[in-house]
Amino acid sequence: GMPGEQAVDCPFQEPVLNYDTSWNSFLLMIKILSLDGWTQDQEKIQDATAHIAYVFFTIVTGSGSMIAVNLFLGVLTARFSAQDGKGVQTDSPRGTNSWLTKVSHMQPPEHTYDKFLQTFDSYIVLLLCCWRGPGPTAKRLHAGVRRMADSQLLEVLSISVTLIATGFLASDHWQCPEDWLAWIERVGFACMVFVATEVMLKLVATGLHGVLQSGWVIFDIVMLLLWLLEESLATTTILLRSFRLVRALRLLKASSSAQ
Repeated sequence: GMPGEQAVDCPFQEPVLNYDTSWNSFLLMIKILSLDGWTQDQEKIQDATAHIAYVFFTIVTGSGSMIAVNLFLGVLTARFSAQDGKGVQTDSPRGTNSWLTKVSHMQPPEHTYDKFLQTFDSYIVLLLCCWRGPGPTAKRLHAGVRRMADSQLLEVLSISVTLIATGFLASDHWQCPEDWLAWIERVGFACMVFVATEVMLKLVATGLHGVLQSGWVIFDIVMLLLWLLEESLATTTILLRSFRLVRALRLLKASSSAQ
């Protein structure tokens, strides 16, 4: 166009951008990393949401961009790292065994906090079993729940459900039809119910001590709390959508590392 004239076909120069979608979050992340034009988006966010947007832009958008890039790199490098480990085991089994032995002796010492959680778990077990210890039926049930929580099927379902929900959320925009909004809400609700079920399975399988030692299970619990807050306030939480996307990325990274 003419000098000084705003381009009408450039998505970055639209007067209003929807920052409530995963896709625009990706675009903004790329713009921040490339240091190209992100100050205009910062001004638009601040004009739309007053002074609290300074905190939002600095912490959520900026830091979240760095975290997302690290997760992307982790997904890409996990498979190569696994292949390198296999090569070391094939080429020099004696050296590999020596390395594994050293790693096994580098476990951190048991802290008072861990002892407290183990004691707390034992009290819960005694309380649930009427102070007589778990019977054969309870042991079989617990073993079945543990196998289910550690199964490959649950991992595949978790990745699939999270990716489907993330895809539906990424299709949201300000002027989408009411019918489509209803479907987005249904899919999001189904995803969070699945996450809640997965957290309960892990809680029964590993106990409170095992759950609190897993940072990603705590991550899922925080996501559930944000979802409950979203439902109670009847608002759309941008941070919750970012959490769902991060969950999908870390599940893919864990799956690549396992293979």
